[in-house]
Amino acid sequence: MARAARQVTAAFGVAAILCSGTSARALQSLNIHQDIIQDAASPPGRHDRWLDSTFLVAWPQVHASVTLGSFDAGAEIGGFRRDRRGSNYGLLLRRRHGGFVENTSLEVDTQQKLSRAVVSGAMRLFWPDHPEGDNLSWVPSAGIDFYYQAESFATVRVTRDPRPWAGTTFRLANRVGTARRYCDISVSPRTDGAVGFGLYGRFEWFMGGFGRETDYDFTSIDRQTFFFGFQYEM
Repeated sequence: MARAARQVTAAFGVAAILCSGTSARALQSLNIHQDIIQDAASPPGRHDRWLDSTFLVAWPQVHASVTLGSFDAGAEIGGFRRDRRGSNYGLLLRRRHGGFVENTSLEVDTQQKLSRAVVSGAMRLFWPDHPEGDNLSWVPSAGIDFYYQAESFATVRVTRDPRPWAGTTFRLANRVGTARRYCDISVSPRTDGAVGFGLYGRFEWFMGGFGRETDYDFTSIDRQTFFFGFQYEM
């Protein structure tokens, strides 16, 4: 509990500092969701099920979250700036500790608005607590979102995992609906033959879904996640 309290204090403390320099300080949204994580390929004797609860708050250009549980416990703080064209430039810092996944990551990203498309690029740096190889890993990604309606869009995103046995993931997704009512379906083939998929949705305040990822943040598990929760706009 002491560790969880420190994570909460750190995440929201940094968020308050970042928000104090802006004119728009009002809280925009609150997101609370529960994850049920299952490893479909867990070897005998290894724990194969975890429960996580995530609490996320967002301001106009800053967000902070805390995850309490047994798999992905930790805290995250992120923010972005938007230029006159509507393009974004963001920075994200996350620390995971006390659960199954233990690492620190820093991500720099951008989303460039081009007519009905948004082109994105990101570089994430990982410092795993228990590395399989190098102590520092660079994970580049790039993608494009094409809006064919006001809130409906198709996505192609490519992520390169630097570990030799993993490969490159191609995430193909389609979201249909509005900002508060939508369905998102995706498939994620990888060059080593693994295939992930996901189905997510939201209806007003309520959200939920299921996803399968054969790898996740430098762990070696066949990860299946059910989640449910709500998102409330202030």
